[in-house]
Amino acid sequence: MPQRIFICVVLLLCVSIAQAKNDVVYKLSAGIEGVARYMPGEKTKPAIFILHGFLTTNNFNTILSLGQMLHENGYTVLAPTLTLGINRRDSGLACKAIHTNTVEDDVNEIADWVNWLVKKGHKDIVLLGHSQGSLKQLVYAAERKNPKEVKLIISTSLSYIDAFIEESEKQQLITSARQAIKDKNNQPETYSVAYCKNDFIAPANVYLSLVRWDKELVISAIDKVNTPLYVIMGGKDRYFDKPWQTQMQNTKAKVSIIDNASHFFDGNEEFDYHDKILSILDDNLF
Repeated sequence: MPQRIFICVVLLLCVSIAQAKNDVVYKLSAGIEGVARYMPGEKTKPAIFILHGFLTTNNFNTILSLGQMLHENGYTVLAPTLTLGINRRDSGLACKAIHTNTVEDDVNEIADWVNWLVKKGHKDIVLLGHSQGSLKQLVYAAERKNPKEVKLIISTSLSYIDAFIEESEKQQLITSARQAIKDKNNQPETYSVAYCKNDFIAPANVYLSLVRWDKELVISAIDKVNTPLYVIMGGKDRYFDKPWQTQMQNTKAKVSIIDNASHFFDGNEEFDYHDKILSILDDNLF
């Protein structure tokens, strides 16, 4: 085996072993087990609770690089994978899978993991989400009584759930789902949610719990949050329409836009993204 390939294989094995050592399993309030990556850092720095986006896991590239960067800078990192109703879920979920978790179920899991950090003795906690992870952390902060340990929220690529769906189509689907609820029909049907165009399969109550988080409700949630809230957006994010940036800037959130960044802050813009997060943390000394 060529030396370069051998070194790469060894490095990948080392990363896998290190990640396995850092994994924790926690019995959630729903009765199933969730898995998270936990990397303890300096006791004088806050714990950062990083949450992944729609249907992905804590192994998504944006989440992995964020966690590694923050840990290298001395921060404790907790990065769970939302179960989506699957015990110890460790892989992404396809649009065409049958989806049974509501937004409320996901928020319950966020509350469970925040409580886990509190029980571990962390007195300063930062919620750091990406994409729909940002949205669900925002819902948690707006609709639950945050423990005093949650001191800061950083929402990156924060967007609304129906960004890709035409309004007329959305209203037809909502009408159909409401009729299913009225008829007490719990059978999964096909809907459109986020990037799952005509292939998101779920009961009506699951679909309605997601689609209600449109622009207006997201902005309303921002107004309800009492914890300091920062929003980081990519200037070339194609996951929402252009007016969304302006609407965000008109809320009480402190908004930063990284001009050439995509929804995932990849490429050269990853460095600006990480620097912005570190700057926000430095400006909010606990």
